[in-house]
Amino acid sequence: MKANAIIRIILFSIAIVVLLSILGVGIAAKHYMFDNDFSGEYTASSTGTADADTVRNISIEWAAGTITMRPADVTELTFTETCPEGTDPMVWIQSGDTLKVAYVSQDSIFHFGFSSHTTPSKDLLIEVPRGWSCGILDVQIAAADLNVDSMTIGKVDFDGASGSFNFVDCAVEAIDMDTASGDVKFCGTLNSLECDAASADCEIVLSNCPERIDMDMASGDLDLTLPEGCGFDARMDALSGRMDTDFEISKTSNGFVCGDGSCRIDISAMSGDLYIHKSTEAKKCDH
Repeated sequence: MKANAIIRIILFSIAIVVLLSILGVGIAAKHYMFDNDFSGEYTASSTGTADADTVRNISIEWAAGTITMRPADVTELTFTETCPEGTDPMVWIQSGDTLKVAYVSQDSIFHFGFSSHTTPSKDLLIEVPRGWSCGILDVQIAAADLNVDSMTIGKVDFDGASGSFNFVDCAVEAIDMDTASGDVKFCGTLNSLECDAASADCEIVLSNCPERIDMDMASGDLDLTLPEGCGFDARMDALSGRMDTDFEISKTSNGFVCGDGSCRIDISAMSGDLYIHKSTEAKKCDH
């Protein structure tokens, strides 16, 4: 195994201990804040709207619960949270062409606790006009699930400690994600995926042939479905794991090549498997 692959595995082994330690205390955070670059007068309320003609990007910071984003029969971007009675409301602001939404206001001080029960679970629903597309979707979560349905997005930046990542019937140009623990599911079209994970299982079902998939994991499997006729060059560095596919391939020293090898797939893992399947009627997006 290459020296740099061994170094990555050692780093991820350290990372999984550190990140899971953070989960033991950090997920219990009672309050969540905007980034330091947040400025301006925000609105605090459990409902809000924004002009779909001027908003191009969405930035979300959320502590616990679910985030759902989907098209609907609306003329504006609408966002609503469902939360326990007595919980501080979410806050938002439009800064240029970016809508920023956060779990609570920056006036609340982020602090650590010792039980996830101290962090109220709040569910955020964002609905956009049909045909509206998002330039950049930037999501930072502590312990929350992100669910996106039937959206067109230029780039997704995702940072999460714990929670699932579920995109259904979406067209996304690029995804860049860092996650400590949580399952990743994507169905639709995607050009590039870069994923750094401590522990995550990824199921990717694509109707197009992407350019690049790059994953660094301490532990986890990648289950990838590609259209018939898609060429790829798959390579894997792992202490424990295997590669399998039902495409016709030529084996290489550290993986296999199919067709013109136009899609580059690189997997680095301490423990994990790679499966590449041909598209079938059974492999469809689950709503």
